[in-house]
Amino acid sequence: MIDITPLINDPYWLIKPEKPEDEDTSIPIEEKIKRIAYIKELAENKLSGLNEEFVKQKLRERMS
Repeated sequence: MIDITPLINDPYWLIKPEKPEDEDTSIPIEEKIKRIAYIKELAENKLSGLNEEFVKQKLRERMS
């Protein structure tokens, strides 16, 4: 019988997180969060506007 416990506990087998190569580390994380929140807000506003236009179009169709 072979004891593989030392092999299992070897740090070689640990999964290490990969750092994206294209990540810009010059921008603070707070600024990145603000940018993401702003982009999300723009997307929500655009979606809201699209939904409003869709409703208006459907109302026009029903009226005619």
